[in-house]
Amino acid sequence: MSARILFITDGSPSSMAAAETAIEFASFKNAILHVVFILDQGWRNLLGDE
Repeated sequence: MSARILFITDGSPSSMAAAETAIEFASFKNAILHVVFILDQGWRNLLGDE
């Protein structure tokens, strides 16, 4: 059975640092790495004065 890792990211700086760790871990374990990118557009119309 092959190992699998699911990594979910939003592209933030902290998630990019976590991505490096996920890549290293997947390489170390010879695992399949699946990545899901979350694009949150719910905030795009907020101006900040609501």
